[in-house]
Amino acid sequence: MLGRLSAVLPSAWFGGDTPILDAVLTGFSNGWAAIYNLLGVVRQQTRIATASADWLDRAVLDFFGQRLRRELNESDASLRARLDVEMQRERATRAAMVTKLTQMTGRAPVILEPARATDTGGWGNAVAWGAAGAWGSLVMPYQCFVTALRPAAGSGIATPSDADIQAAVVDMLPVASIAWLQISN
Repeated sequence: MLGRLSAVLPSAWFGGDTPILDAVLTGFSNGWAAIYNLLGVVRQQTRIATASADWLDRAVLDFFGQRLRRELNESDASLRARLDVEMQRERATRAAMVTKLTQMTGRAPVILEPARATDTGGWGNAVAWGAAGAWGSLVMPYQCFVTALRPAAGSGIATPSDADIQAAVVDMLPVASIAWLQISN
């Protein structure tokens, strides 16, 4: 910056040694250099791929609120990877709920939708009165029964709290639907 400022000054105005002018120009050039460096940092923080520290935390907060937070001593790369997974995660479907709970616990949940014939069966089909299946009901639309299973002992999976499992089910639910949750071993 000092070189640029010195280059645009008319050489006829200042001849020889100019310590006062050099000090003034150095002050200006240091300020401009700091602004230029700050601009480079700000440019990096505007994208999730290059954001770091508090800026990455703010991006996570903007997208997910309190549902996704930086773990204790978690690196930027690890948080960015978790953010990427959550941003691309399928939501509001039965398959999304099964995937999320299976990833958390290592065991697939049991999901029953009373208004879904595939879950309850029908008269004259493979699943009927007195056979394997569940009792269906069309008076319970947009509702499901979820049995989430905690990780098996010795599975090596960190045991999520019941509140974490409940939050995962709520996160995967479509709007205006109800999940009746049971957490079991």
